[in-house]
Order: sequence, then structure tokens, then C-alpha cells
Amino acid sequence: EVKLLDGASTKAPASTTAEIPTKRGPPSMGRWSLRRTVLSRELTAPRAPGDKAPVTTTTESPEPPTTPTAKATADVARTAGRGGLAVAFAKVYFILVGLVQQVILPRVLGLDGYGALSSGLSSVTIAYNPIIFTSIQGVSRAVAQSPDTEQPQAIRRTLGIHALLALPLGLGFFLLARPIGELAGAPHLVGALRIISGVVVFYSLYTPFIGVLNGQKRFLWQAGLDMLYATIRTAALVGGALVLAAPFGGKVSGSVGGFVGASALISVIALALVGIGKRGAGGPT
Repeated sequence: EVKLLDGASTKAPASTTAEIPTKRGPPSMGRWSLRRTVLSRELTAPRAPGDKAPVTTTTESPEPPTTPTAKATADVARTAGRGGLAVAFAKVYFILVGLVQQVILPRVLGLDGYGALSSGLSSVTIAYNPIIFTSIQGVSRAVAQSPDTEQPQAIRRTLGIHALLALPLGLGFFLLARPIGELAGAPHLVGALRIISGVVVFYSLYTPFIGVLNGQKRFLWQAGLDMLYATIRTAALVGGALVLAAPFGGKVSGSVGGFVGASALISVIALALVGIGKRGAGGPT
């Protein structure tokens, strides 16, 4: 109540905020409930003519733009996923082709000839499996870690290193053919083991190309090349036993000769696909 100069009194108009009844809620929600009710009264209260209604605007936060880095990361993940499926399919295909060999070769070579061929292939597998693993992993890492402008130089240098190692490795297996045959109790396989030393040479040249494709994330080409080689090798093993038996001195040696020919052919195909890079600084030393 406010007293005027003449002694009269009047009451001040109640504020909108003071007169709003609110339900008391939990202590943590009391202020928010009161504020919400006051705002509702203010927006719905009658206004004098000429008064402008308050304008309520709603601002939506824009979606963050897609950055080139995020898009590139998504593309790399998508490529790796497809490549992983392709390589896995190639491995399954390789196994299936191996099963086909086990069905056909005994009929072509006979059980004794197939047993001799299996012994020879097992011996050379021990020799070239480390070459395959180290070549693919090492070359792939060297190419992948090189800048795009230096990849041709990295390819040239890695291929050159493996080319220098290919002949010594093949020659070493050739010289060890007799001790390996005697140790395995199969001296009659010495000739076949000497022929199969060519596989060691060509594998030393072929697997670096697979490493290059892997390092460049060309997984579909890598898988396709492996599947092609599995097919060519099976046909060469069978065809070599039938066609090369006379010049190589028997079906087993002929089959091994076909294996060497398949390794040479896939190396040439890989060379045409990948290339040999360029001279210059870059790559491993």
C-alpha cells in the first residue's frame, strides 16, 4: 500500500510474476516451473492496441560439414573392406583348386608318381614360403609408407633388391637338391628337385609384385592375380605330366616342369600389370 500526499492510499498493481500460482515440485524443478509459468502468462496476456507481440525465433544448429579427411577415411575403410573380402575369396578359391589337384593328379601320375610329386612340392614349399611371407609384407610396407610422388622409386628399389636375391636362392636350392633327396629317402627325386628350383627363382620375382599391389591397396587385382595363378598352376601340373613327360624323363618331372612354366608365366603377367617403377631417390635403402 502507498500513501499519497493528501493522505489517501492506493495499492500498487500486482506484478505478473508475483501473482502467478505455481505448484511446488521437487526442489530442483521449482525455479524452472515458476519461470515457465511466468513466460506462459506473459505470452498469453492481453496487450493494448499498438503493442507488438514478441517474436519467438527458433535457431537450429547446422549439421557439421563433411570434411575431406573424414570422406577420405571412409573411402579407405570401404576399399579395405572390399579388398579383405576379395583376398579371402581368393584364399578359398586357392584351397578348392588344391582339392581339384588331389583328385586329378593321382589319376594322371598314378599313386606312386603322385606321392613322389607331393614329396617334391613339400620340399620346395619349405623353401619358398618364407620368401612369400617376407616379400609381400616387406614390399607392401615400403610402398604404403612412401609418399605418392616417391612410390615409383620405392617400387623400383624393392623389385631390384628381390631380383638380386632370386638367382642365389634358386641356385642354393638347386645345389641342395641331392642332400634333400637323400635326406627324404628319395634319391630318385633329385632330378625333379633340381627342376623345381626354378620355382624358387620365379616366386622370388613374383611375390614382390603382389606386395606392391597390396601396398597400393589394389586388393581386387591382388586377389585376381592369385586366383589366376592357382588356375594356371593346376593346368600346368596336369598338362606338364601329359605333354612334357618325354623330354623331362617322366611324368613327375614333366609335371614339375609345368609348375616352373606356370610360375614364369604369372611373373610376366604381374610385371606387365605392376611395372618396374622409376629410377630416383626414394624407397628402402
